[in-house]
Amino acid sequence: MNKEQKSHLMNIYEAHRYSFFCDQPFFSNGEVSIQNCKHCPSIKSLITWMPIVSQRELAKTKMCFQEKVCVNRKGLRFKGVRCCQEIDENFQRMNKDLYNYVPELNIFIKQRGNYHFGLIPQNEHPAKGCHFYVDKKNKIVEPAPQLRGIIARTYLYMRDTYQLALTSDELRLYQAWHQQYPVTDWERERSDKIKAKQAKGNPYVK
Repeated sequence: MNKEQKSHLMNIYEAHRYSFFCDQPFFSNGEVSIQNCKHCPSIKSLITWMPIVSQRELAKTKMCFQEKVCVNRKGLRFKGVRCCQEIDENFQRMNKDLYNYVPELNIFIKQRGNYHFGLIPQNEHPAKGCHFYVDKKNKIVEPAPQLRGIIARTYLYMRDTYQLALTSDELRLYQAWHQQYPVTDWERERSDKIKAKQAKGNPYVK
């Protein structure tokens, strides 16, 4: 992510400076003010911009991710997200889309990793200071109910705009979340601000 994107996102979140998963407030310089979050880091932390749809999910069906079509300075061929960042224009557009980014602490970004969002049956996993549950065996992250709508509408938007591949189960889940968790005032305000920056709206946010 370049400086311009970070600047746009900071401006978009100017009146709503809270981390995504656990609602931790942060300042205009990105410094996080930890409050009532025993699993958050006690040391000084800065906000990072997390893609809701991970880079791996954006790239997984592309040739640049699956085959060694890139060549590094030493002449060695490679593949993966880095290759897609270098040569795939559609991936580059997806990777720059501001709708896909939310503010988060690194500790939660690392725990989310490339896991899918979903519901964890018979949830007995410890919460990370808020409603953030991780099923490492099945690679699932269960977000708080109030986040499920924006997550769903982001995935559906990315699918429609960039032909993001979703399984039938993923599509069914996100369509259900879209209906079950309506657009909030903040989500609508956020969408309007992003549209003003990149001249492209999310039709699922009305």
